[in-house]
Amino acid sequence: MPAGGTLQIRVAGETLDGNRVSKLVNLPLGPSAGSFERLSQVGIEVRIEDGKVFVDNLVFGSPAELSGLDFDWEIKGIQVEASRPPKQLMFIPALILLGLIIMLQRGRRSRPVPAAA
Repeated sequence: MPAGGTLQIRVAGETLDGNRVSKLVNLPLGPSAGSFERLSQVGIEVRIEDGKVFVDNLVFGSPAELSGLDFDWEIKGIQVEASRPPKQLMFIPALILLGLIIMLQRGRRSRPVPAAA
């Protein structure tokens, strides 16, 4: 992630009331550093158990705690912006299709119509 970017993580866990919660959380990242240093700047410490990542510790008043994260919540995934081609590229096949329709219609107009008996 670039310096000063936003990290979007999908988390799931149980609230203090006993309700299961699954939500997407936006966390502001600081300057470029290692992954664990950047997470600690946001206020999260993680642990890995059986291939799953859990929130192990939260700093009180940190952006992570203010966003609604809690202890022992599982980090299900990280959402990143997908690279996609510009939307203007869709004009190319649309114009080709339009040209094909025009050619077919002009060819139909020049054919003779059979006379009715």
